[in-house]
Amino acid sequence: MARLFAHRWRRGFTLIELLVVIAIIAILIALLVPAVQKVREAAARTQCQNNLQNVTLALIAYASAHKAFPPAYTIDSNGNRLHSWRTLILPHLDQQELYDSIDFSKPWNHPANAKAFSTTLDVFSCPSAKLPPGFTVYLGNAAIEGCFDGSQPRPLTDITDPPGQTLLVVEVSSSHAVHWMAPEDADGDTIINAAQGSGTAHMGLSMAGFVDGRVRTLSDNLDVSVRRALISIAGDDAVDASTL
Repeated sequence: MARLFAHRWRRGFTLIELLVVIAIIAILIALLVPAVQKVREAAARTQCQNNLQNVTLALIAYASAHKAFPPAYTIDSNGNRLHSWRTLILPHLDQQELYDSIDFSKPWNHPANAKAFSTTLDVFSCPSAKLPPGFTVYLGNAAIEGCFDGSQPRPLTDITDPPGQTLLVVEVSSSHAVHWMAPEDADGDTIINAAQGSGTAHMGLSMAGFVDGRVRTLSDNLDVSVRRALISIAGDDAVDASTL
């Protein structure tokens, strides 16, 4: 018996047995890959939420110091856009040194600002978004009735809707991504059209920072009427929290 067993062991796998083993391995891989991808996406989503939380809190810290949210962008004497609010909140993101390196009298992409321009800040980066270095999908609510009012600071007294129901910063699809220093944000159409499926990086979900400092996960299919209500700062249009 021992000789027979040893003989069978030495002969190795038959072709059929080898194919069966390969098939089993392929099935196991097919089962494991989606699970691994889900774990990675969950981790990336958590990191994205933490990033946007820090951005939202930095905006609130700025507003606390200035009694207003920063302008969407600064301008020169001719009205040309120079810098985004994202550069203005750098000191509140522990980036004072980078802030001090910026020449705010020159445009964001001027050679004088090459150091900041070439710096990629993790806090503005969504781990799930496939973007060029330095680009961000975190844009301010710059709708006509939104929190960011062009080149003018938005006084806190202008915001009369519930803070927990007023969008401050939104995560948009990669197609709307901008360099973090660029003075560009999300208008009303960009925010509303997300309700029609905008290809955000988190499988039909996106992050949003609110005036009360909280970050919530919103469905890309959120009803347009709800999204309109969240955009406005003084629409007297309360939102049912269960719809979010």
